[in-house]
Amino acid sequence: MTWRLALDMGTNSLGWAAFDLGDSGEVISLKDAGVRIFSDGREPAANGRVGDSLAVERRLARGARRNRDRRLRRKNQLLERLVVLGLMPEAIEQRKALEVLNPYELRAAALDRPLLPHELGRALFHINQRRGFLSNRKSDGDDEETGKIKPKISELRAALKGQTLGQWLCDRLNNGQAVRFRGEDGDLYADRAMYLQEFDAIRDKQESHHNLSSEDWDDLRNGNKLQQFDGIFFQRELKPVERGRCEFFIDEYRAHKDLPIAHEFRILQEVGNLQYYGDCPSSYKLEQSAA
Repeated sequence: MTWRLALDMGTNSLGWAAFDLGDSGEVISLKDAGVRIFSDGREPAANGRVGDSLAVERRLARGARRNRDRRLRRKNQLLERLVVLGLMPEAIEQRKALEVLNPYELRAAALDRPLLPHELGRALFHINQRRGFLSNRKSDGDDEETGKIKPKISELRAALKGQTLGQWLCDRLNNGQAVRFRGEDGDLYADRAMYLQEFDAIRDKQESHHNLSSEDWDDLRNGNKLQQFDGIFFQRELKPVERGRCEFFIDEYRAHKDLPIAHEFRILQEVGNLQYYGDCPSSYKLEQSAA
């Protein structure tokens, strides 16, 4: 028997009905009908605000795992490079013995005296552990987190008073104060520029006392793509934002805003939207001049 299927698609449901048809195509009877309800995929709405997607927590957890894996990979790569450069011992037991050295004191002493190779390696490895806050395009502007962090970064920069971050932290440690930035109220934040400044200052003082070439220092700082080595301050590039499709030519991508044709389109669009009102309530659009 000939039959027809009718569907009603909603945001989180799918209704269906099947009808028997006669020889001329008219509906004879209803065969069956039903509805399939899907989960909303969002948290319940509250306070007039649409709930967040249920995928938010999974996405945040996945991002945390990726950051942790990248940090561990960068840590292992740096450790291997320090061993090759003679700044860390090859034996694991000897590397464990270096943990008794106070890294904050070594970071401060690196600007006053020549460090032993393993002391320098311990200081550089400690700088790699926490590299400071670095903003990206997603957290710039009016982002709430960035708005809270930037004033604390400026406050810390004023508190340094010409010292490097390692020297300032060493003084706090000697005074019995906390040296970890935990993000609590009243706490301070260090940004990436402070760590870069300290690394460059240590390099200026220690470069003449160690058998490291300028390329070795550059690789430790920024990494080496040819050798697939992520340096201390290596930062992954953000994926470029894909341009949307044109509204009129859907097979073509939209033009960049800085192109002359885009400026011309915007101007013509604004002119086309202009209208004026006469004595009566009627409105009139601008007419193109013959000139």
